[in-house]
Amino acid sequence: MNNYETLREANTVRQHEWDPGNHARDLFWRVNELAGETGELCNVLKKLHRERCGVPGSRATKDDLAEEAADVLICIDLLAIDYGVDAQDIQSLADVMLEHADRDETLVQRGTTLARCLGRVCDTLDGEDDGPDGNVAQMASRLGALQANVLRLAHAEGIDMPMAVANKFNATTHKMGLTTFLRYSEH
Repeated sequence: MNNYETLREANTVRQHEWDPGNHARDLFWRVNELAGETGELCNVLKKLHRERCGVPGSRATKDDLAEEAADVLICIDLLAIDYGVDAQDIQSLADVMLEHADRDETLVQRGTTLARCLGRVCDTLDGEDDGPDGNVAQMASRLGALQANVLRLAHAEGIDMPMAVANKFNATTHKMGLTTFLRYSEH
């Protein structure tokens, strides 16, 4: 069993273990993966909002929210790896955005913000045929914004994101029969 300290290390190793032929390393596939996970996160936000408003319908839990938020952060990093964006660049941008964040949004407003950030990520790929062509800084900025908004949401809902990411990453590793695990780190 291989244990890694950072998501970037673990994602890099597990990606090679999962797809040694690099068949799933197309940037458009990665953006679709990120879009799917962001959509699932928004769906959980909708269900939690509906429950908090007392409206009937299917429900979600804080654990569902943590799991979907973790999926989004994992996918942000996978896209960043394939796009050539340094993990520290994304984190630095996210940290700056978190310092100036409005913390009084409803769950559905946060979902709309996530969708808007995702759209900007998609716009960065618009028109590209052969991968990144000088848009690395722009992609870092847009992924940083998406990450900051996921982290803002998690903070507002009392979710320990490092733990949620490690739990989700390791559950997927186990489910897929792989050997790459992510250590939980509190920093």
